[in-house]
Amino acid sequence: MIQSPRSHKSQSFLREAKYAVFILDQEEKENYFSQHIKKLLEKRKNGNRFTGETSVKQQLLAALSQLGEVKTANIWARKLLVEKSAIDSLRAEIDSALRQENIFGVIEIHLQDAEINSSHIQFVGIKAHRAEEIIAEILLQNRYEDSFLSAIGRDIKPKYEPKDSLQELVQESLEEKNEYTHKNPLSEIKKIKNILTKNLKKIFSNTKLGNSKNKKKRLFSNLSNDEILSLLRRRR
Repeated sequence: MIQSPRSHKSQSFLREAKYAVFILDQEEKENYFSQHIKKLLEKRKNGNRFTGETSVKQQLLAALSQLGEVKTANIWARKLLVEKSAIDSLRAEIDSALRQENIFGVIEIHLQDAEINSSHIQFVGIKAHRAEEIIAEILLQNRYEDSFLSAIGRDIKPKYEPKDSLQELVQESLEEKNEYTHKNPLSEIKKIKNILTKNLKKIFSNTKLGNSKNKKKRLFSNLSNDEILSLLRRRR
């Protein structure tokens, strides 16, 4: 699944820094971030409130953005063996394959946990579409997924979605709204809001929906970020 790039506020980005692989255009940069990750992990272990994580994320994203368009790819690995040897081998295999095609980014192995009931690989970097294909093929060869399509999330969905997905959606939508407010007169915004409110009333007053949760979910999934936020505010 290809998504917009992670922000420095993302909870999933560097959550599994312990299993992170850094591929950058210079070895000095990779060593720099590796050293900072070691310090970050030590502070986490000691329970320090301030770990410097936000700063590391900001610097990483800035370094990657200088190399190309940054995006996020999540590739499922539901049958990944939760063993150190298997994880280390997979990290090395992905690292080597991406380097051969000059694909720069951060690779994290997210194991099954409370946030999402499926192990997966998170890639944040450039050439995300190609990185997704390469990683999916590697997972398929290692029998960590049943098919290429299931690896890239085209035919199967995880039991649980990451907790930070909705939080990031709301945050990004609020940022977009603030940016729009600065660029457009207040009167125009009110007009758009009124039109949107009327449309939402029509959707949810449609008698054909009845009590069908599935139909409502399908309609809800087709709404834009701002429409979802507007609906949430109306239901408070």
